[in-house]
Amino acid sequence: MIDYGEIEIKTFTASELSQWLDSGQPVAGLDSGIISRTRARALVHNPYVKPEDPLLAAVLTGGKEAIAFTAAFPELIGGVRYWWFSTLWCHPDYRGKGFPLVLMRTLGEEYGTEHCLDTMGAPETVAIFNNFGHRLTYLQEFRFGTRVYPQGTLGRVVTFREGAKNLLRNMNPRLKGIIRQSRYELIYQDSIDQDTYGFIAKHAAGDIIPRTREMLNWILQYPFKHCTPLRGRTSDANPFGDCDTRYWIKGVKVNVGGQMVGHYIIRNAEQDLSIKYLYYDRDYKEEVFNSILQHILHHGNPCFTTRDPLLSDYLLRNKVFSKQRTDQISFSYPQQFQLPTDPVSQGGDGDCFV
Repeated sequence: MIDYGEIEIKTFTASELSQWLDSGQPVAGLDSGIISRTRARALVHNPYVKPEDPLLAAVLTGGKEAIAFTAAFPELIGGVRYWWFSTLWCHPDYRGKGFPLVLMRTLGEEYGTEHCLDTMGAPETVAIFNNFGHRLTYLQEFRFGTRVYPQGTLGRVVTFREGAKNLLRNMNPRLKGIIRQSRYELIYQDSIDQDTYGFIAKHAAGDIIPRTREMLNWILQYPFKHCTPLRGRTSDANPFGDCDTRYWIKGVKVNVGGQMVGHYIIRNAEQDLSIKYLYYDRDYKEEVFNSILQHILHHGNPCFTTRDPLLSDYLLRNKVFSKQRTDQISFSYPQQFQLPTDPVSQGGDGDCFV
């Protein structure tokens, strides 16, 4: 702990978070304004967390009010324990004073900044990881439909327009015909068994971050919404992570003739349906893609996202959505971290599953 007079930087270990969650005993400076119980429970149940691991760092005033905080959690990648940083927040009145950098350095010194990773980083976190001596690359994400609904009269117009598009898409006889002619069978999973993981591992050669079975199961078992609090502008007692809408997340196994040909994790949240983890046998890709098309028609979300270029091309070719936008997402990694020749991002870190 570093003391700056009326301001101190404090870390909280997995053991302290568990104590706060399970026994209800108070921990100085730790409350739901820094981390919700939902999110804390997910972090302490991460398969690679040890009781002594600091998972949370916060800048506290003399009155123990948090003015900045960040969280981290580990993952085993290629036999090496790396750390993801997530949820960097600083009160507007204290920005420009270097507190985010101090916080991330505090945790980085615990684990080694050469073992820290950041995905889909905001410009502020990119600058911090540049300070760590990391590289930066950009990856593609494909978005279809309308993601944000503006307020007021324009918002009502957009809502009506997107609703009409959804209705027409769901009634499209050609798209329904594609689904009817497909031969796939779907099996929904709340966890990944060994046989399923064997299929995933076989088709994950191009992944930037090859996921272990334990990490994929953690993602499926601890879904929650990722957000940052706006203190003073919310009536939610737990504004961070414990929101009114949680993600619906399922693993989906695709079989054809009793043979497994694909697997993906699908996430449905508010207006957005997305596929972040997608593995398939190329000989059966249209069967797998058609099963995703059926989910799109069934859920009726106005927005769909994927990072798979072949799936994106398939949706465009079949005119499932009227338009597509390609976004560049950032990924920061240590100098010695080796990327595959054709890097593919499969959803980023688990608790920022966006």
